[in-house]
Amino acid sequence: MNFIPDVSTMAAFTLAAIILILSPGPDMALVLGKSIGRGRKIGLATYAGTTTGSILHSVFASLGITALLAASPIAFGLLKVSGIAYLLWLAYKTVRHGSALTLIETKSGKDTIWHSWSNGFLVNLINPKAVIFFVTFLPQFVSANDPYAGQKLLFLGLYLCLLALPFYIGIIWMASKFSSFMQNSPKFMRAFDYIFATLIGSFALKMISTKAN
Repeated sequence: MNFIPDVSTMAAFTLAAIILILSPGPDMALVLGKSIGRGRKIGLATYAGTTTGSILHSVFASLGITALLAASPIAFGLLKVSGIAYLLWLAYKTVRHGSALTLIETKSGKDTIWHSWSNGFLVNLINPKAVIFFVTFLPQFVSANDPYAGQKLLFLGLYLCLLALPFYIGIIWMASKFSSFMQNSPKFMRAFDYIFATLIGSFALKMISTKAN
């Protein structure tokens, strides 16, 4: 299987990937917030969306599309503006409408799951730091002269998603335990809305300084 890097490369990548997975970012904040405010089902749907975005980034990286995007100032600038605007919109929506309004099950459960998935997908897909990650981090473990470089990049991207799975399942399970408490505590829920909005907003502001190089 030529698409799998050697043992030493896999060991180094695994260690580095675990450190990155444990580092807080927009994906983690969104999944954690949805799991606490909406419960396990919505948390899982959100995580599925962020993972779908990561898989797509892996495909783009293997095809060289990610590198081309990062190399274009206009394209990267548009991506950055879109990512910042979307995170700020999520923060505003949380403060304006409040998670407490969505804790009760509705007849439109499928729509709710779909919206949660799409939120996670978009937050990951239009995150300029994700583009930088797939341009700068993954290639460190694959030789540019390797005839199977594209396949190895795709494999490492998918492997990263697999490594993140047990960690995210764990935080979703633990965070969802707070849902019942928050359903009975509107004031605490409202405070959480502001904390979540502040956290998401801070990631949006950090994106301003993100550069393609």
